[in-house]
Amino acid sequence: MIEINKLEIIMKENIKKFRKLKNWSTGNLSDESGINEGQIKRYEAGSSKPSLDLLLKLCTALDVTPNEILGLGTRNKDQDLDILMLAIDKFTDDEKEVTKEVLRALILKHSASKYSK
Repeated sequence: MIEINKLEIIMKENIKKFRKLKNWSTGNLSDESGINEGQIKRYEAGSSKPSLDLLLKLCTALDVTPNEILGLGTRNKDQDLDILMLAIDKFTDDEKEVTKEVLRALILKHSASKYSK
């Protein structure tokens, strides 16, 4: 079992690492996650820890899973879809409708390709 202190150290390092991989400042991450920039700086310094709901906002903005932020492994295909769904949840109603139409078209195309072979 992993100690909580180790998880906290890994988490603060990974928040910063994944932010830098996107070439984002803490301000950019603040804009994308809706979390105050000062709070993000405290997370990265290890002087504060995000609540579960704020951790999920960070993960969505950074396009990573909670396991990746906590250093517990990489994501699987289902987790990729979960992250996308969290991101889509922030869309406007119009953007959600467009997303549904695109997905329906992809599903139809996939179904048709099975029968044309």
